Amino acid sequence: MRNFERGSLIKAFAEASIGECMTCSEIMFSLTQDFGPDKAEELFYQALDKGLLDEHDGRYVIPIPSMHTWLKEGS
Repeated sequence: MRNFERGSLIKAFAEASIGECMTCSEIMFSLTQDFGPDKAEELFYQALDKGLLDEHDGRYVIPIPSMHTWLKEGS
């Protein structure tokens, strides 16, 4: 995932506190605005596969607090 793709992902979490969960639709909305629906879906699953997102009870979180900070600072 490149910097501008991570930036789009972190937009969904921009107002979220570290550890706060988001829904799939909230994350997809942010990604779709920048990349369209097909690429957004690809990036969403890529973020899951790479461990940038973790799923708990149908909601998604950036699993490591320092990763949350890294994503925000690197975008």
